[in-house]
Amino acid sequence: MHIGEMNKKFFEGYEDYEYIIFKIKEDEKTSLILWEGYIDSILENQKGWESGLSFDWCEETGPYESKEENIEVDAKTYLDDLEKLDSNLFSERLFTKNEVFEAYNSIKEFVKYVKDNKYTLLVNVGTNN
Repeated sequence: MHIGEMNKKFFEGYEDYEYIIFKIKEDEKTSLILWEGYIDSILENQKGWESGLSFDWCEETGPYESKEENIEVDAKTYLDDLEKLDSNLFSERLFTKNEVFEAYNSIKEFVKYVKDNKYTLLVNVGTNN
């Protein structure tokens, strides 16, 4: 991760669809943008979400309720949740297991970077339509 860098790898080819952007409040140019299909593939078979990304996504709360807004979320809670996910349950409905795992690792690394550097994690869910 480099300051000022926007990673669009997981959004290329899906520009007309819903997106999720993970940003650093202190430098919003540093971000990770993904098509929502990657989040679906990571979470659709997971069970028992209690907090973090899984809870917000599955219960449509926080950034997933306030579309098109930058919403502050707790990086530690998001990272803890991501680390508990079972990669054996990642869906291959839209992508190969390796593609889903690569997107998952990018999210986890970004959130860990934010947490480790004591930055503020923002999440924005929206559409380019």
